[in-house]
Amino acid sequence: MSESSNATVIKKKLTPEQRSKKREAAKVAVELLSEAYPEVFDLKKPRPLKIGIHESLAEDGKVSKTKIRRALSAYVRHYAYLSCLKEGAMRIDLDGSEVAPVSAEEAQHANEKVAEVEKIRQEKQQKYEQRKQAQVRRKEKEKRISQKLDALVAKSTSVKN
Repeated sequence: MSESSNATVIKKKLTPEQRSKKREAAKVAVELLSEAYPEVFDLKKPRPLKIGIHESLAEDGKVSKTKIRRALSAYVRHYAYLSCLKEGAMRIDLDGSEVAPVSAEEAQHANEKVAEVEKIRQEKQQKYEQRKQAQVRRKEKEKRISQKLDALVAKSTSVKN
């Protein structure tokens, strides 16, 4: 075995700015595909895409290979797209023609991905609620302390008089 095959791949953690930039680039690439092929790339009414559609897109030449790769990567990971991958649903090609059904394995994989997304969303919602509750508790505590201080000040001024 060569050294390169033994090397572990270390993914560099992206900064929030880098993530935002990548997300925006993917969004623009998906919009390009949506404009070029509105009947095929529509996240409001997604339909399963033909396996290997990237080859047809490259042959068509309307969008660069880099943008195709970026757009498809984002599009097929989108919650709406994953949700449309049901067993037996027909996949479409670039002209919207049905070409092949979604297999049970593909549908199962999509369901697992949807479940992962829902779990992440639920965890984020729980964290948000916890932060919100902690903030309310902090404000209540600050209010109680402020009221006690006001009472002490009032008491000390009345004692002096």
